[in-house]
Amino acid sequence: MVNRPRRRALALPLVVCALLLGASRPAPAKDRSPLRDPIRAVRDGVRELMTVAQASVYLDVKPKDANVFVDDRLMGVVKDFNHRDHPLFLFPGRHVIEIRHPKYEPYRVPVDVRPAQDLHLKLKLRKI
Repeated sequence: MVNRPRRRALALPLVVCALLLGASRPAPAKDRSPLRDPIRAVRDGVRELMTVAQASVYLDVKPKDANVFVDDRLMGVVKDFNHRDHPLFLFPGRHVIEIRHPKYEPYRVPVDVRPAQDLHLKLKLRKI
């Protein structure tokens, strides 16, 4: 006797984890509706809901290869967050954004963000 309910019980958490981690499936053909690709539709819906609850920070900083830290955690480099399609998303609340580069003075700014708020940070770091 095959224990199918157990197999299904294990499959659901794996699908949820895959959705949250952004696991991708082959790109659907352009004529496919969201009903034919439900995993992609759910993942896109969750991603859209998360971005509505978050604030967007757009960075226009020179140099582009400086590191971006939020609350002392490395988030990436400036060029990762300088386009309208790829902002730095932050949850509402108080944060400290820091821009660091070995050849420049660090820049540190505290921010208090609200849901769906857009922030633009434009600056040029000073050389050491």
